[in-house]
Amino acid sequence: MSVERRRRTRFDAPEVSDPRREHLQELCRAITAYPKLAAGVVERYGVAVVNVTYLSAAGGPVLAQDIGCDRFGDTWWFVWANDGARIAPVSELEAAVREIAYEMGADS
Repeated sequence: MSVERRRRTRFDAPEVSDPRREHLQELCRAITAYPKLAAGVVERYGVAVVNVTYLSAAGGPVLAQDIGCDRFGDTWWFVWANDGARIAPVSELEAAVREIAYEMGADS
């Protein structure tokens, strides 16, 4: 009797989830839907962040900020990457987008 043994391939490896990147991708999608803002997930020093750019009426970039995502206790928060100040919990995505737009001057 012959027994075949299947080789393990890289496709057999279980998916590894990265909650930080998943939250940042959700934030990126929400920000790009907001008028006057553009966003993309980028790597800064090996850590994923959302780079948010405020666009002027002429279409040129005016201001850019990086938004990170950190876990405090049991809760994930969106934070300003430059100083770590908390913006909003990831469960309050709309509030985070409004705060980011306000701080970048895109809410008017």
